[in-house]
Amino acid sequence: PNGKLIASGGGDKVVRVWSTEAMSRIATLEGHRSRVVGVAWSPDGLLLASLSLFDKVRLWSSVTWEQQSVLDCATNIYNSGLAFSPNGRFLAAPSGK
Repeated sequence: PNGKLIASGGGDKVVRVWSTEAMSRIATLEGHRSRVVGVAWSPDGLLLASLSLFDKVRLWSSVTWEQQSVLDCATNIYNSGLAFSPNGRFLAAPSGK
Protein backbone atom coordinates (compact mmCIF):
# COMPACT_ATOMS: atom_id res chain seq x y z
CA PRO A 1 0.00 0.00 0.00
CA ASN A 2 2.90 2.39 0.56
CA GLY A 3 5.01 1.13 -2.33
CA LYS A 4 7.68 -0.21 0.02
CA LEU A 5 6.42 -3.81 0.23
CA ILE A 6 5.35 -6.40 -2.31
CA ALA A 7 3.66 -9.73 -1.51
CA SER A 8 3.79 -12.82 -3.69
CA GLY A 9 2.48 -16.36 -3.52
CA GLY A 10 2.60 -19.44 -5.67
CA GLY A 11 2.63 -23.19 -6.02
CA ASP A 12 4.81 -23.81 -2.97
CA LYS A 13 1.92 -22.73 -0.65
CA VAL A 14 3.98 -19.89 0.82
CA VAL A 15 3.42 -16.12 0.86
CA ARG A 16 6.56 -14.01 0.66
CA VAL A 17 6.87 -10.33 1.46
CA TRP A 18 9.59 -8.31 -0.21
CA SER A 19 11.08 -4.91 0.55
CA THR A 20 11.27 -2.75 -2.56
CA GLU A 21 13.86 -0.51 -0.89
CA ALA A 22 16.27 -3.24 0.23
CA MET A 23 15.33 -5.57 -2.67
CA SER A 24 15.16 -8.48 -0.23
CA ARG A 25 12.65 -10.84 1.31
CA ILE A 26 11.55 -9.72 4.77
CA ALA A 27 8.91 -12.34 5.64
CA THR A 28 7.87 -15.86 4.71
CA LEU A 29 4.30 -16.69 5.70
CA GLU A 30 3.37 -20.36 5.93
CA GLY A 31 0.05 -22.02 6.66
CA HIS A 32 -1.73 -22.57 3.37
CA ARG A 33 -2.31 -26.17 2.27
CA SER A 34 -2.41 -25.47 -1.45
CA ARG A 35 -1.24 -23.02 -4.15
CA VAL A 36 -1.56 -19.34 -3.17
CA VAL A 37 -3.68 -17.69 -5.88
CA GLY A 38 -4.27 -14.20 -4.48
CA VAL A 39 -2.87 -11.59 -2.11
CA ALA A 40 -4.13 -8.13 -1.09
CA TRP A 41 -3.07 -5.41 1.33
CA SER A 42 -5.57 -3.59 3.52
CA PRO A 43 -5.75 0.15 2.73
CA ASP A 44 -3.94 1.05 5.96
CA GLY A 45 -1.25 -1.55 5.24
CA LEU A 46 -1.70 -3.32 8.58
CA LEU A 47 -3.11 -6.56 7.15
CA LEU A 48 -2.15 -8.79 4.28
CA ALA A 49 -4.80 -11.22 3.01
CA SER A 50 -3.84 -14.36 1.12
CA LEU A 51 -6.04 -16.90 -0.65
CA SER A 52 -5.12 -20.42 -1.67
CA LEU A 53 -6.72 -22.84 -4.05
CA PHE A 54 -9.20 -25.19 -2.30
CA ASP A 55 -8.19 -23.71 1.06
CA LYS A 56 -8.93 -20.55 3.02
CA VAL A 57 -8.24 -16.83 3.22
CA ARG A 58 -5.63 -16.02 5.82
CA LEU A 59 -5.07 -12.59 7.33
CA TRP A 60 -1.55 -11.67 8.43
CA SER A 61 -0.31 -8.77 10.56
CA SER A 62 2.21 -6.63 8.70
CA VAL A 63 3.68 -5.62 12.06
CA THR A 64 4.47 -9.10 13.45
CA TRP A 65 3.89 -11.22 10.29
CA GLU A 66 1.79 -13.57 12.42
CA GLN A 67 -1.49 -15.03 11.21
CA GLN A 68 -4.39 -13.06 12.67
CA SER A 69 -7.42 -14.89 11.29
CA VAL A 70 -8.57 -17.64 8.93
CA LEU A 71 -11.69 -17.24 6.80
CA ASP A 72 -13.48 -20.12 5.10
CA CYS A 73 -13.63 -19.07 1.47
CA ALA A 74 -12.20 -21.90 -0.62
CA THR A 75 -12.01 -21.32 -4.34
CA ASN A 76 -11.42 -23.54 -7.31
CA ILE A 77 -10.37 -20.62 -9.50
CA TYR A 78 -6.66 -20.48 -10.37
CA ASN A 79 -6.50 -16.76 -11.16
CA SER A 80 -8.31 -15.42 -8.15
CA GLY A 81 -8.29 -11.96 -6.73
CA LEU A 82 -8.78 -10.47 -3.32
CA ALA A 83 -9.73 -6.87 -2.61
CA PHE A 84 -10.31 -4.83 0.50
CA SER A 85 -12.97 -2.14 0.44
CA PRO A 86 -11.57 1.41 0.47
CA ASN A 87 -12.32 1.77 4.20
CA GLY A 88 -10.75 -1.65 4.97
CA ARG A 89 -13.87 -3.02 6.67
CA PHE A 90 -14.70 -5.61 3.99
CA LEU A 91 -12.73 -8.16 2.00
CA ALA A 92 -14.02 -9.50 -1.32
CA ALA A 93 -12.93 -12.99 -2.29
CA PRO A 94 -14.18 -15.61 -4.75
CA SER A 95 -15.76 -18.78 -3.48
CA GLY A 96 -16.21 -22.11 -5.17
CA LYS A 97 -18.95 -23.14 -2.76
